[in-house]
Amino acid sequence: MLLLNGAMQPTASASHLLSERARTVRPSAVRDLLRLTEQPEVPSLAGGLPASELLPTARISTAIGRVLDSAIARLADAFDTVAPHADRQCQLTAT
Repeated sequence: MLLLNGAMQPTASASHLLSERARTVRPSAVRDLLRLTEQPEVPSLAGGLPASELLPTARISTAIGRVLDSAIARLADAFDTVAPHADRQCQLTAT
């Protein structure tokens, strides 16, 4: 609302009333995270670690396994790519 001729007038935006800094300020990441903690499926860590029975240990284990399997596969691919070149380099420097 905007005060015009002594009467409040609706406006599409009041941003013209704000300073440049106030117009460009970004939302707080902490507030965004705190909003997430209000969801019932998100356990609160405010009092320390939650009860272990509340943690989805099977899902966590599966996710960790997938990450490790993927990382090991990428390392194996990288080794298969680099190893032949490394062998050749060793042969060249040995002569």
